[in-house]
Amino acid sequence: MSAHASKSSARFAKASERWTASDGTAIATELGLSAGCSVLDVGGGTGVLAHHVAAASGCRVAVLDHDPSAVAIADSRDGVSAVLGDASAMPFPDATFDAVLLIDSFHHVADQRSAVRETARVLRAGGLVLVAERDPAHFAAMLTYTYERVIGESVSPHTPQALAEMFHDAGIEGESRLGSGDSYRFLGVRTQRAPSNKRINPTARR
Repeated sequence: MSAHASKSSARFAKASERWTASDGTAIATELGLSAGCSVLDVGGGTGVLAHHVAAASGCRVAVLDHDPSAVAIADSRDGVSAVLGDASAMPFPDATFDAVLLIDSFHHVADQRSAVRETARVLRAGGLVLVAERDPAHFAAMLTYTYERVIGESVSPHTPQALAEMFHDAGIEGESRLGSGDSYRFLGVRTQRAPSNKRINPTARR
């Protein structure tokens, strides 16, 4: 692993420690998760949040991450299985999961359109996707994104409206709701309709 990758992984691992059992319970409640459900946490790092979601719901939670060291840690947590891979080419069969989480991770995905299509592919019809991001229209969020770019991370944030449109084009219908400060959450459901080939205006991302 390169020195940059090592520093980046350490930063993400430290950030993931902020998740608590209350966060897991809140997500399980919001998505209506129950025992026997299958959940995917994309970019879930060391699996802290995945573990809390599993404990709160009784679901099986898989973590998909590109960092081998994070995957090894996540795979050791109760209720969690972890897989090394990329969000734009998920190593899972079609219609595997009842819910997909992208919590503070989507803006780091390099090929976002492919990742959204993959999210739709691995979700069962009627399955839910929850995305939590920060709105780049807010100054504080842009400062964070600028810092992440400076230290060499891939960063491509979206406004709430642009993100909802991207998921809509892949057959996931939902809406973005503003939270506290500059945060927002997109909650969508996988429909049966075919994904659109409509291209997103790249200027809408900023």
